[in-house]
Amino acid sequence: MNTLSMPSFRHSVHDEPTDDWTMEELLQWCHLQSQKTVSQKSDQLIDVLQQLYDNAERDIWDMHKMAVDVDAEENKEEEVPPSNIVQSQMELQNDENVPSNSGTNQNVSNEVDVVKSKQTV
Repeated sequence: MNTLSMPSFRHSVHDEPTDDWTMEELLQWCHLQSQKTVSQKSDQLIDVLQQLYDNAERDIWDMHKMAVDVDAEENKEEEVPPSNIVQSQMELQNDENVPSNSGTNQNVSNEVDVVKSKQTV
């Protein structure tokens, strides 16, 4: 906390007024007391706000980490290695139980070619 003082005030903020103080000294002392109280309250409020900010920041980062972890889990579950995609598509083409549909076979063939080209790159 800052030390409060007034250049023309010959007493300390910690002194108590006496009968020999002038009116000006008494007013200066009251002013210093008010400044001291305001300063203390401001320091308390700043501390509380800093704690609230720190807690909120920590909570936000915790939630961010949870969201990243959940997203990574979902991506891991959805991820299929390219070799498995090519193999399953080739099995579909060679399967005799599946009726042949030239449009579907052409689409699968195009997708297989795209996946193969990606693997060679």
